[in-house]
Parts: sequence; C-alpha cells; structure tokens
Amino acid sequence: MSLPPMPDNVLNSGTPEGTSSTLSMSEDAWDLLGLSASDAMNDRDLHIKNGQVCLLTGGDYMNAKRRYALDNREAQRAQWRQQAEQRLAKAESRRGGIEKAAAEGGVMKTQKFTWSKDGAKSFEWRKIYHALVGNVGPGEGGLLAEALITPTSMRMYTDHRVMGQVVLPGVSHVSLMAATASQGFPNPGGGLGDWHISVKEVLFERPYIVHSGAELIAAIANGVDPSTVQAMAGGLPIPMTPVGVPTTYCRATNVTKERGIVKSTLARVAHYLAHRLDGSMLGSRVTLTDLIQGVHDGGVSKETSEVFEDILAFLLHLRPANLQVPWELKAIKSQLTSTGLLATRRGGDGKDIVKVSCTFTDKVMQALLETKHLRADLEDEDLGKGCMSMEYAALLANLLCCESASTNLKACVCRLIISDEAIGENGQATVLADGLMQLIWTGASFLVTYACAALVNLCQSHEVVRSHLIHNDIIPLCKRNIRTYDDDLALYSLMVLGQLTKRSNHRASVEKHGLLELCIGFLQLLQHQAETRWRVLAELCNILGQLCIDEGPRNTAMAPDNKVYDSLMVLMESSMSKGLSPMPDWGLKLQSKVLLALRSICHGLRRDQVCEHPILPKLITALGDHDNLENAEWLQQAVLLFSVMSNSRDKGIPALKAAGWEKIYGVMSSCPAAAARDALRDRMLAINNSIAGQSK
Repeated sequence: MSLPPMPDNVLNSGTPEGTSSTLSMSEDAWDLLGLSASDAMNDRDLHIKNGQVCLLTGGDYMNAKRRYALDNREAQRAQWRQQAEQRLAKAESRRGGIEKAAAEGGVMKTQKFTWSKDGAKSFEWRKIYHALVGNVGPGEGGLLAEALITPTSMRMYTDHRVMGQVVLPGVSHVSLMAATASQGFPNPGGGLGDWHISVKEVLFERPYIVHSGAELIAAIANGVDPSTVQAMAGGLPIPMTPVGVPTTYCRATNVTKERGIVKSTLARVAHYLAHRLDGSMLGSRVTLTDLIQGVHDGGVSKETSEVFEDILAFLLHLRPANLQVPWELKAIKSQLTSTGLLATRRGGDGKDIVKVSCTFTDKVMQALLETKHLRADLEDEDLGKGCMSMEYAALLANLLCCESASTNLKACVCRLIISDEAIGENGQATVLADGLMQLIWTGASFLVTYACAALVNLCQSHEVVRSHLIHNDIIPLCKRNIRTYDDDLALYSLMVLGQLTKRSNHRASVEKHGLLELCIGFLQLLQHQAETRWRVLAELCNILGQLCIDEGPRNTAMAPDNKVYDSLMVLMESSMSKGLSPMPDWGLKLQSKVLLALRSICHGLRRDQVCEHPILPKLITALGDHDNLENAEWLQQAVLLFSVMSNSRDKGIPALKAAGWEKIYGVMSSCPAAAARDALRDRMLAINNSIAGQSK
C-alpha cells in the first residue's frame, strides 16, 4: 500500500515559530509489544537458573569433598589396622619364639589378629572421660568421684594457665559432671543403645586454681589456723578453708543420663528466639507477655491470631524427652495433650505417681501461665466462666512434678495456686494438692516453702483437701520440714498443720503422729527468742490451742514435766517486757495466739494460776490503749480468756476486778473492733455483769 504524496504547501511552510523541531514521545512509544519487559524477565530467569546451577555445583563440590575425606579416613584406618597387626605379630614372635619354632618344626608363623567385637584377641583403647575422674561410686543421694591431681592429669590443661598456674575453666567442671554421670549412672536402654548426659542450671561459684597445697601442709604442721594463712600460687591468692570443710566451685541442679542422642537444633532455635523476643531485641517495648496478651485479648484479626498461635507453639516447643521422636508444629493444647501434661495422675505420697517426661522452653511456658493464656484456652464451659478446669489443674500439678521445669517455673505455679480464687469444687483442689505434695517430697527447701504456702491456701477454702492431705501422710513431711530449722519452711509447715487441727476428726488423726510432743519441745526450745522468731512461736501456740480443746491432749500439756503453762507465760512477759505503749505489732499477734493456748488449758488449777499471775494487770492495762484495740483478734482472744476466768467466782472475778476491769470496760466496748462484732460485745457485757453482780 502506498501513501499519498505530501502537499507542497505543507513542505514549503516549514516549522511554525514557537514550536520545537523535535517531538518528545513516551519511553515505550516504540515498544508496543513490550519486548523490553520481556527481556528483563528473561534476564531474571537467567539469573535464577545461574543461581540454581551454582547451588547444585556447590552442593556437589561439598559432597565430593566429604566423600574424599571419608575415603581418606577409611584408608588411614585400614593402614592403622595393618600396622597394628604387624606390631602384634612381632610381639607374638618375640615371646617364646624358640619354643614355638621347635614345636612348629622350626618355622615361625604369624598369628592372624581378629578385628571383631567378640574376637579372641580384640581390645580397645581405654576411653578417657575426664582427666580428673577417678573411682566413681555411690554417695549420699547421688554419685561420688574422687581423683588425685597429678602432673600427668595436669598435662591436659597446658592451655589453661594463668600466671603459670593451672586454672580449671567452667567447661571443665561441666564435662567433669557429665563424665561422672557417664560412669556412675546405668544405661537408660533403648533400641540403639544411644544415650547422652543432660546437665541443667549450672552455677559457677568461683574459679578453681590448682596449687600444691604447701602452705596448708605447713600451717597444719606448725599448728596454725589454715584460714589465717594467705596462700599464693603464681601471684594468685588462694582461699584457705578450714580442714574438713568442703568448698564448692561449681554446682548443677540436675544431672541425668537420658536415652537417645542429642538432636535439639530446633529446640535451641526456639529457645534463642524466645530469648530475643522477651526483651533482648527490643527491650521493654515488645516482650513475650505483649505478644501473648495481643493474642489473648483479641487485639488482632483472626488470621493474625492463628499466625501468632503457631509462633507461640514453636517458641514453646513442647515435645517428648525422647529426641528420636520428631517434633511437629501443632496447637499448644494438642501438644499438651500428646505429652500427657493434661492427664490427671494419682499418688500424692510420691509412691505411685507417674511423672511426665517432656521438654519445653521454660520462659515461654511461664509467660503463658502468668498471662492466664493457658487458663483461658483450657477453660471448661460446663464448670462456669472463670472457674479452673480439671485440665488446667492437671497441667499445674504435672509441671510441679516435671523434671524439665525450672525452679522459677515451679515457684510461678505455686504463686498461681496461692492467688487463684476460683479453683472450683469438682476435684481441682485435690489434683493440685497431689502435685504440691510431690514437690514437698522431692523439692529443695525454697520450693518446699512455696508448696506449703500453696497448701495453706487450698486448706483454707477446701475442706476436702485437709482430709486428702491427712490420708496421704502429709504430717510426717511437715514434721521433717520443721526439724530443718529453716524459719520460713518451718513457719509454713506449721501453718499447714494448723489448718489440719481445726476439726475434731482431723485432730484425732494428727495426734497419732506425735504432733503435740513436737510442738511442746519446740515451744520450750524457742520460748526465749520471742522477738526474732515470733511467727513460728505464734503458729506453735495456735496448734497447741487447737489440740488442747480435746481432753486427752490438754491433760498431756498440763503435765508438770511439759511446762507448757510456764513457757506460755514467758512468751506473755517477753512481748510486754519493754513496756511500750502501744505494744509492737509482733507482740500483739504473738499474744493473740498465746491467749488462745492459755484459754484451751485454762481449766481447774491452771485457771487459778492464770488469775494469780502478775501478767494479768499488765494485760488489762494494755487493753485500755486505743491503739492496741485496733488489733481485733488480740482483743477477741483476751475477752474469751476473761470469759473463762469469770466462771471462777472465788478467784477469777476478784482477780479481774482487782486488775482494773471496770476502768477499761468502757474503752473496750466502744472501740471499732467491738462495735463490728455483736458476739464480742455480748461477752464483754456478760463479764461486766458477773463482776458487778458479785460486787453487790
């Protein structure tokens, strides 16, 4: 097709003034088919394919390199075996060569060495676990390894010298624990016989500097106290402890020999990510708690919430302890169910309980518990909104028994039990009590104290827990804890026993374990330490007061040899000896329990002794102080004691009148504590009427 010719007038007119002789067009005006974009896509595909080729080439190179190293190792192993066979043949020929030659007709033959596990000549090099591992044997509650430090063993630490002296690093202590466990613990079994050593929660207390001990030997020989000698090893000061006193350089909470080989790559990644998310990366701006609360409070969409749930499931990384079982990403509740953490287990006495064997990221589990995310996730709608479900109670109990749970996590569980006000009445309390009793059986004193405090909280609001604890022999455990002389542990153990002695049917079971004799003995031992150990003494008096409600224990306590009355009066005098007005808070709290015990034993002769004791006027005077009357329990116990004394018209009423009852009656009856209690005002009125009636 031909175009018509351009008109001459157009050609002659030229370019109009004010216009450009060139025409600007868009960049893709001459690329109507998009060929340039197609070229760019081709370049991208080409780069991707080049990268794939490079990746495959690199992988093939690494595989070939690994194969080459394995072939060289196998060749060296074959050469070493051949050389060993030759050395054995030479040694065999040198030993009795003439006799063997004569027996074999003068021809010496090389005996073939069998390289098999069960061969007649098989042997292996001695496996060196650690330079300082000697004879490993059973110790008190564990293993004991003792080794002599010699120059031979120190040659393995030539690269750990500071100023010429060998300083054992921290990793050496950890490997020493692992080596001792490797030799002392039995193999856990398994199909392949693989095992590994797990060392948890290591604490390095001080560096271990190896020295000759010449200063210690010289000090002992000269009769000098070694602790006063300054020993130096290459310019480094060495602490000299008294002879026979062990020094701890490194400790670990748990060392176990477990089945399977260690393949915890994903678990370590999860632990590291949890550490980075929990304030290590962004500080306090974003933590694990913020992430969990964002999911729990519904601050994100449903799709985002599901993504966060998967992230939390990976960070928790809950899996069986057997590392040969692969880990799968699934919902946290499914992980808890599959590992058995939601199963209810019997046996608070520690005999038939089945422990859960699993591992998880401790920090994430604690965050999930503290934010109440798991409590809401495991909530049972049939029990009512806000009520603790059986699954959640089983989870808390199993965590208390789980060996993978740290001390902080178990303490967190105890705090949750103490603060929870909606435990429920469908068996949740007994499930929690089983877990707490298991912790008391096996835990350290810090955790046992927490567990006893949690049991006190359960006993106060659940009657069935008291019967359950007595049935599962909690009393011997509490008696053992009291004898440790740890004030906090003894205090909470006594508080548990105080809960168990409130009802008469429980007291009958408690008395069989000799609790009364134990309390009397400790009361006599601590009676002169009222100001420093008043909390323990108050609980002792509380238990004595409740036990002596029954006639049998009361007669035992009133026996002259036990001196219970004398000890109680010593405590009354100690809390008033300084004559402070108002009385200190600890004195009021201690006296309220002492008055309870006095009221329980205040019968017959003992009542007359209380009436004649010089402590009575001091007590009446203290009751006239408005500040003291703010303690309602102290006021109530004093009035109850006076009510028992007023039954004695011969000595009780005259003693109260002489001590000044009529002066303080108006003050007591008008105080806020009495105004809020009608029964207390009625008691005061009855005492006042008895005194007034006898006066007439």
